[in-house]
Amino acid sequence: MSVVASARVAFVAALGVLLIGCGGGSGAPPPAETLHASWTIDELSVRRGEVRVSGAVDVDPEAGDLELVDGSCARRSLGGGIWTRSKLVWRFSANDIAAALGCSSRFGLRAKRSATSAASVSSFVAVRLDFDIEHDGARPRFVRSVRHEFDGDDAVLKVLGVRGRSVTLAALGTNLGPINETEDAATFRLPTSSLVVAALRQSPIRLVSGRRHARVHVTLHIDHQLVTSTDSESEESPESS
Repeated sequence: MSVVASARVAFVAALGVLLIGCGGGSGAPPPAETLHASWTIDELSVRRGEVRVSGAVDVDPEAGDLELVDGSCARRSLGGGIWTRSKLVWRFSANDIAAALGCSSRFGLRAKRSATSAASVSSFVAVRLDFDIEHDGARPRFVRSVRHEFDGDDAVLKVLGVRGRSVTLAALGTNLGPINETEDAATFRLPTSSLVVAALRQSPIRLVSGRRHARVHVTLHIDHQLVTSTDSESEESPESS
């Protein structure tokens, strides 16, 4: 073999070793792993304007960090608290809950090897808002139903049955006009967090048309359980395991 041929063989061999050492030159990050984590909620309460949630948790032995995120989006960590291998106690603000509602209406539970590790969401907890209309007793009722959907950080409420009447929505001391009106419906847009606060304060929103009005009670449900306020300010920490 000539000197030139030998040099070419050596170069190709060295290039192959280099590519193998660099993962084939793809530069792709390792895929996010999924560590098991499940949560059974035993207690829900409202304290100092936040929702406190506690219950039993089952976490993968390899996990060194646990967080709650905004549903399947998993773009941001929500709330804060403490956890052990057997129990989790967490608190959420109105903005945290609004973020979960805005992304699949779920909290995502994510277990990771460390705070900086990449990991996928392993389980979910449902969160929703319900709307119950209380009329002023007049007949016919000028509001038939309230439908809602979430758009980013906002909630879009569609009030049906207004029958061409001009309607105003009053929530937490603010009066809002509709962003769209048809013969039988009026549509309003407001921050989702405002509806969450109304639910936590048990403060109904009001739909007003002239002398007629309807109160709309907003309730918050987490893991299909109604969130109610409490006067107790006692703190509880999970027992060491």
